[in-house]
Amino acid sequence: MSTQSLRDQAEIARRAAESASLKTYGVERHDSAVGVQAYVAGTSLAVWEVAMVARDYEGNAQKTARHLRWPLERVQGALRYAQDFPDDIRAALAENDGYDFEALSRLLPYAQRFVIDEPTAPVE
Repeated sequence: MSTQSLRDQAEIARRAAESASLKTYGVERHDSAVGVQAYVAGTSLAVWEVAMVARDYEGNAQKTARHLRWPLERVQGALRYAQDFPDDIRAALAENDGYDFEALSRLLPYAQRFVIDEPTAPVE
């Protein structure tokens, strides 16, 4: 057997093991505009996006699941993945957090800012 064949078999075995591991989290890897990312299986959300929503709920998986209208188990799997692979998630969150209106305006020069005021209580 050639060295190349052995390397190919080793790569196939490594990918199969990684795929089986990801399934325990309910996560799949997909190519994206910024490279390969972990996505929640059967959804269009990357794990870091679920972590971002959970951050707004102080890590509460139940509130996050309610917000996303997902089964709790799906959110728990994504958050376990985020906990077990924090470097990937932190990097994506930091990149996302770095975008403000000025940064977006450089990418989208015709973007316009609009503000929605909070409703005020009716005067009785």
